[in-house]
This record gives sequence, C-alpha cells and structure tokens, in this order.
Amino acid sequence: VIPRKVKVFNQRLRVTGTEVDSIGPDDFTDYSDLIELELSGNDIVNITDGAFANLSQLVNLSLSSNKLSYIPEGAFRGLFSLRSLKLSNNEFQKLSAIVPSLVSLPSLEFLYLSQNTLGSVSGTDLVPLANSQLRLLELSNCDLRYIDSSAFLPLKNLASLVLSENTM
Repeated sequence: VIPRKVKVFNQRLRVTGTEVDSIGPDDFTDYSDLIELELSGNDIVNITDGAFANLSQLVNLSLSSNKLSYIPEGAFRGLFSLRSLKLSNNEFQKLSAIVPSLVSLPSLEFLYLSQNTLGSVSGTDLVPLANSQLRLLELSNCDLRYIDSSAFLPLKNLASLVLSENTM
C-alpha cells in the first residue's frame, strides 16, 4: 500500500524495497504535484488502468526492478508531462506487452528497457510509437537475438539507441 498524506518535499516520492505488488488509481490521489516518482525495487506485478491519472505533472517515473510482465494500455493515461520512463529489470518478454501503454505518453523522450528478456524486435513492434517524441531507447542486456532491419524506422526522433550486451 502506498502511504497516504505523506508530506512530499521537492515534489519527489520514493517508495522502494517494499512489498508493494500492485498500483491502482487511488494510490496517488494525494500526490498531484509530483514531478518524480520512484517505485523501483518492489514486488509490483500489476498496474491497473488509470493508475497514474492524477499525476499530470509527473516528469520522471521509475518502475525498474519489479516483477512486471505486462502493462495495460490505459495504465499511463493522464501522464501528459512524462519525459522519462524506466522499466528495466522486470519480466517483460515481448515489446507488445509494453508498447501499447506508451502511446498515451505524448512527451516521452527517454525509455529504459534494459535487462528484460525481450528476445527480438520485429518490424511492427514500435509502429504504435511513430508519432512519439522518443529520443533515447535503451535495450541493453535484453537477450536480443533478432532485430528486423526496419524495427526502428517508425521512431523519427530517435537520437540514441543502446543495444549493448545482447547476443545478436
């Protein structure tokens, strides 16, 4: 359970190393001024639709080192200002378990997906992000064995692609 009515200094909240296993729409009703939220190192397996809807000013979100294998399409709805999303070291096995949820993030520029066993990137995996502002995509140590030659073409603003520590 996310603590309620905790005084937040500098609009940052860090909830790490806990047994929090799910995030729902009522968890952040008291935190509408947040600009940075770190939820890494927990046991999160589930994020429900609209879980972050009240956090329209949020710029940085870290959900790294949890147990996520899927994010529902509406999970990030309302995060209009989000620029950086860290989903590294989770249990994602396909980009299709992540990408549809990212379409609702108009300001997203930095996406970190390292240490997920994605295996491959097809020519269609990133097409839903064709109109995104994504500038950095980090896919290091994702057990990538195949990347389609057209996989990153939809990402017109991509300036940095990190593919280190893969087995291609």
